[in-house]
Amino acid sequence: MKKQNISLVIILLALSAFTYTIWRTQNTKPTVRLNDAKLAREQTSTATSPTAERTAKESDLVKNDEPVNTTVTKDEAYPPTKLLLVPFTPQAPTANWDELHNEGCEEASAIMAAAYFSGDTRSTLPPQVVEQSITELTNWQLQHFGYSLDTTVEETAEMIREVYHRKATVVQNMSEEDIKQTIAKNKLVIIPVNGRLIDNPHYKQPGPLYHMLLVRGYTPTRLVTNDSGTKFGQNYSYAFTTLQSAMVDWDHASGTIKPARSVVIVQ
Repeated sequence: MKKQNISLVIILLALSAFTYTIWRTQNTKPTVRLNDAKLAREQTSTATSPTAERTAKESDLVKNDEPVNTTVTKDEAYPPTKLLLVPFTPQAPTANWDELHNEGCEEASAIMAAAYFSGDTRSTLPPQVVEQSITELTNWQLQHFGYSLDTTVEETAEMIREVYHRKATVVQNMSEEDIKQTIAKNKLVIIPVNGRLIDNPHYKQPGPLYHMLLVRGYTPTRLVTNDSGTKFGQNYSYAFTTLQSAMVDWDHASGTIKPARSVVIVQ
């Protein structure tokens, strides 16, 4: 009887061991194969990702280790032509070319700039309105400077700041590109010149020794001005080199002009 029980136990143990072996075989995870498959998926994903494709295409743009040019061209920096809607007036709006009006270019330039920034889009300013403004500016100069006929670049900028409450800055050595970029930003430039050197046939000859004109626009080859020195001065254009070579400022000490490279930016 005992032998039969022992045999039965051995048989049951053997069956249990066999059953466990089969169960373990069916439920063990193939770790190595899964890891291999995961690695393969990652490699495939990296090779075809949008970032990888974009990098490859960008690298094709640079050949032989040449640097990428990031310089902004002139056409990208500002439009090739620009004309601001600045109302025009001659400095003698009623054609009275007395001493006051012969020397009224600073006032006329300031009046046109102020009209533009006030939103006045008229082509020309009414003569009587301009005459009143010239009188007001002349009185202001007499009160603050003690004189009015010839004012320096800095004094003209001060007058614009104080009377019209506009930002007026004196800038030295502006290039043609600098001026065009300034106009493209809807700012104005007032340039003082020796009027006898800029070849305007409409001036009473020989032309004004000391003159200011307002730059309101440009073309690829010219600066477009409102030149108050003549009734024909609306949109009168000059080559930059013509104006640059004639730039001056007034010198109170000597009572005449002196070479200079100053302009007034009004904004």
